[in-house]
Amino acid sequence: MPEPEVRRRAETLIGALEKIEVEQARPGRHSGRTFAVSESDLNAFIAYQIETQNEPYVKSVEIRLLARDRIEGRLLLDLSGRGGLP
Repeated sequence: MPEPEVRRRAETLIGALEKIEVEQARPGRHSGRTFAVSESDLNAFIAYQIETQNEPYVKSVEIRLLARDRIEGRLLLDLSGRGGLP
């Protein structure tokens, strides 16, 4: 089970994404609003998804948001104990 703070941040982001999906599904003009996500909220969302979806190989992902729309990340895989790669 994700830590309470990770869960809260992830669920907030999930709720915002669901609202965007509903708005985009409606016919007609869309507001064209922007949506900003902090680095810590994005990482909480990723951690929540990994844990709640019982991902067998991905143990963690950390993303850094850099200047000029660049990203940097670190991925931790665990290929032991499950017969290696699928």
